[in-house]
Amino acid sequence: MYVINRNLRQGSVGSVKIDQGASQPYYSRLTFAKITGNTMTFAQSGTNLIQTVGTKTRTLSKNVKYLAFTFPRSDDSA
Repeated sequence: MYVINRNLRQGSVGSVKIDQGASQPYYSRLTFAKITGNTMTFAQSGTNLIQTVGTKTRTLSKNVKYLAFTFPRSDDSA
């Protein structure tokens, strides 16, 4: 969670997108652009938590049962 939090703090506000990958649970993918221009994705893929930076992918955790991302306040998407 530290890796996700640290990178998300460097993200551009308007670029944050929460959705799902193909055949994955709802809200299990987080994509955003960092202020440096890199696009980052954190997503559940089967039972793995995957980090993608540009075209490079690495597994952060295995045996994930369920992962869901959410905005801190659902009444304010800003």
